[in-house]
Amino acid sequence: MYDDGVEEALKAKIKEIVTGNEKYEKGSCEDIIQRAYNSFIEYESDEENKKRSAEIIEADIKKIMDCKTIDELTSISPELAKKYYISPLGSFTVQADTFDPDKYCIMWAQNKSVLGLDLKEVSDDSSNAEDGEMIVIDCLMAAGVDHDTAEDTAHDLMYLVIDIALASDKDMLLGMKDDAIRFVSEEEINEFLTYHTAKEVESWIGIESNPYGGWMIEDEGQIKSIENLYTDENLECLKAWYVTELVTTYGSFIVDDYPEIGKYFPVSGLDIDTRAYYFIDQKYTMALSDLYIKYFYTDEMEEKLMTMCDDIVEGYRVLIRNTDWLSGEAKEGLEKKLDNITFLTGKTVLDNMENDTDLADTFKGSLAETLIASNELSFNEFLGNIGTVRDRNEIRMKMQLVNACYSQDNTVTITAAIMNDPWFNVNNSYYENLGGLGAVIAHEIGHGFDSNLIKYNENGVLDPDWLSSEDMKKLEERNLIAVDYFESFKVFEIYAVDGEQTLGENYADLGGMEAVMTTCEIKNATNDEYKTVFESYGKLWCVLLSDSGIIDQLAFDTHSPSTIRVNAILSTTEKFYEVYDIKEGDGMYVSPENRIGRWK
Repeated sequence: MYDDGVEEALKAKIKEIVTGNEKYEKGSCEDIIQRAYNSFIEYESDEENKKRSAEIIEADIKKIMDCKTIDELTSISPELAKKYYISPLGSFTVQADTFDPDKYCIMWAQNKSVLGLDLKEVSDDSSNAEDGEMIVIDCLMAAGVDHDTAEDTAHDLMYLVIDIALASDKDMLLGMKDDAIRFVSEEEINEFLTYHTAKEVESWIGIESNPYGGWMIEDEGQIKSIENLYTDENLECLKAWYVTELVTTYGSFIVDDYPEIGKYFPVSGLDIDTRAYYFIDQKYTMALSDLYIKYFYTDEMEEKLMTMCDDIVEGYRVLIRNTDWLSGEAKEGLEKKLDNITFLTGKTVLDNMENDTDLADTFKGSLAETLIASNELSFNEFLGNIGTVRDRNEIRMKMQLVNACYSQDNTVTITAAIMNDPWFNVNNSYYENLGGLGAVIAHEIGHGFDSNLIKYNENGVLDPDWLSSEDMKKLEERNLIAVDYFESFKVFEIYAVDGEQTLGENYADLGGMEAVMTTCEIKNATNDEYKTVFESYGKLWCVLLSDSGIIDQLAFDTHSPSTIRVNAILSTTEKFYEVYDIKEGDGMYVSPENRIGRWK
């Protein structure tokens, strides 16, 4: 989510940088943003720059379309991956090792979408794949294919997408399954792949050697379905896939010559500075993130944030210690996991901020050449991480985005942009902030103990056996109660949430509110201060959604609709009844025997 105030502050700072006379250190965030801004402005005003950029994109489209065999296509695949980050392999990435988060691994994660199509929607109803046909047709026509041939190829490609959707693990598509991840050696990979070897697949994105020795995989069925596409029989469909990814990502460079793709890159009525800002945010987002932290994150914000984080951790500690249904060993382990949580904040970014002189050297004569050089630099760094030591304090989330998240390596990232109203304000009372951003942070900590991520131990390692089978059984029994509770709440008095689909997020909400309430108890909060917490919490979820949007959320989202995130949580919070004198017959009343808790 973006915040208008954050955006306006950054636009003003960028304007100050690009119009001022100050000389910035090479590779500093100011230097990178100044270079990016000037590159964009030059492109917009220089016809030769536009011509050269278009020629580069057109040449690579032609290179794809000229391939006569799968071997020819896979031979240019590494180049395309490095230059444009495109590959039908999708979520074949280098990331934290699930079993050793201090190391990088190769991970073929499950693709949730293909060519912009939600695979869950396609698996539910194959006709949803039709939504992707027109995009493929338009992109192929931009590549010089006649309409009828493009239509036939797009239709065939959608059948392949349907095959991928049906081969995918549906529970995993919904985020309801985290313990299926496993390491597979290259020898084992060779056994389940049909047409190619592990080394051949790795070569398609430019991996020349694999010191990691294999892959982490989530969804073997989906992997097989994608690998099975790489035959000469499917050559035209795969070329269409590559071209569609390239055109939908970089088609703005050729849109003047190919009107059929114009609708995907509409000419904006925004002023040039605003368009330059969006370009920087998209292509140089981490430099913009550094800029935001450098100029808008204060010591006071950090101090108040960390005080609140520490208080919430103590609230969780009391909850864990006071459970009467877990063994002492389990409580000790959960408390260790709580203590091992690392909070990554704006200060983390400041402490690790460095000038990127290599990125400064990627600015070239045309905008397309500049972006390609930048992509190749980051892609080579990305591949160079395989098998190396990983710094858990490295932040990849942009700080100008309103967000907070828990990662399975037992870290909580809190962006600087979320430290604005209605979430947080240094001038607000403690309890206003506790009901706002505090509830969000408590929610994110709660993910460490939800129905999925409880399977990761205190070191952030996937280990479903780290708690005893008896304790896990008790946790799972409570899952069933929570599923029933949340399914009792209706939207439009008709539609219920899917209690299993939303269980992890509901538990994070539930445990988070319990931790906030315990924090208030520790501080001996007054009834008025409790009211402040509840009202701040309610403000977080005041959103306008269309009826169809809510129905879609019920079907596909792992989060409950906003009304349920407020009403179901507060209706099972004892202090809410006391503070507002809620009685039987009142709108949010739930009988005591039906009130649930994550910890109580």
